[in-house]
Amino acid sequence: YTVKPFNAEIIKRKVVKLMTRDSGTGSVQTPVSTFDASKSKIAQGNLKGLKALVVDDQTVMRRTIKHILRQVGNCQDVKEAEDGDTALALLQGERKPFDLIICDWNMPRMKGIDLLKIIREDDSLKDIPFLLVTGEMDEATVAEAAETNVDAYILKPFGPKTLMEKVIQILIQKRKPSPLDTHLQLAMVHLQALDLDKAMEEIQKARSISPSSPRSYYAGGLVLEAKKEYRKAEKVYLKAVELSPKFVRAHERLSSIYIPLGEPDKAIAHLKKTIEISPRNVERQIELGERLLDKGDAEEARRIFKDAQRQTTDESAQMSKRIGDIFLKNGWFEEALSAYENSIGLHPGDAYVQNRMGIAYRKLKNWDKALDCYRKSLEMTPDDENIHYNIGRTYLEQGQKFKALEHFRKALQIYPEFAEAAAMVERIEQGQPIE
Repeated sequence: YTVKPFNAEIIKRKVVKLMTRDSGTGSVQTPVSTFDASKSKIAQGNLKGLKALVVDDQTVMRRTIKHILRQVGNCQDVKEAEDGDTALALLQGERKPFDLIICDWNMPRMKGIDLLKIIREDDSLKDIPFLLVTGEMDEATVAEAAETNVDAYILKPFGPKTLMEKVIQILIQKRKPSPLDTHLQLAMVHLQALDLDKAMEEIQKARSISPSSPRSYYAGGLVLEAKKEYRKAEKVYLKAVELSPKFVRAHERLSSIYIPLGEPDKAIAHLKKTIEISPRNVERQIELGERLLDKGDAEEARRIFKDAQRQTTDESAQMSKRIGDIFLKNGWFEEALSAYENSIGLHPGDAYVQNRMGIAYRKLKNWDKALDCYRKSLEMTPDDENIHYNIGRTYLEQGQKFKALEHFRKALQIYPEFAEAAAMVERIEQGQPIE
């Protein structure tokens, strides 16, 4: 606990204390865990008192894992969830926190890897040990899981012995991290508190334990970035990728620091490297496409966006919408329609996407489909002046001025200060030419 009033320094000391225990000799010991069991007890496979969450869309698989945890591991508090959305609601709604999550990769609505990403971004959940269950483990799958900081993964099919070995392994790792991990964890605590000198001290201790650890160089780069010492950060990040050529996060940081250093080609090169190593990250592909557009390489950017779009089939509607907007902005109307159609398939009631599809069809001079999309959008948002304006433009481009005038006036009725609509009404009424 801490007593009011307090300042940032007091909070920082409390956080460091919570993260560590002192043996009385001044040495750093294990992080605090909600699961009150000794390392030796866990090693023997006794998980009594542990609270676990099993997530799988297959009832038989959930029950099998639950049975193993109860009968072999003596873990009686096991909750079930049939998909990622249900699991997230449980994780956020339970008073007593979970000590372990065992989750399938491929599930409807929200995949296991997407649940893991959300958990790792939530300060109240991010430290829960996470075991990912999958039926395949190619290089791309391994890279995606590693990027999200999964604690371990297990391949189907598996037996009770294999499952328990994995569970014991990750629980011990969480309760008794190596000295290297402990110093790096403390470095990140100091970094978040902006105590950069102490953060670097912990990193130096980590390097003295393992001079060839790429993670210690990566951590050093983060601290140097916080100091805005980008050239020094570049040097240690390059050392990290020299020691571990497939270290995605180090390549990603290099791609970021080359922007303030004024070296966009190097930034793009490292971003391409991250995609080569971990090709399933759609967000990163979009970033690469946008950087290529900034550079003026429109055709390569277009190819990158297409690759990203192909991977959003099972992704969120929001991601497809974002890609569609980029295509539309750059005049790639067919590609925009493909992205928007995928978004609509995932979220049919999106008036914004229907409107954007109408714009794409109008640009392609497919008037009937454009009007159909606008009308669908209007059914959901009847008082949207922009949709009425777009319908007016569509009729105007077909030479139907009276129908166009009707919708421009409707747009002005909804929003009297709509300058573009007012200009259209004036030009039609005065018989002026309209481009």
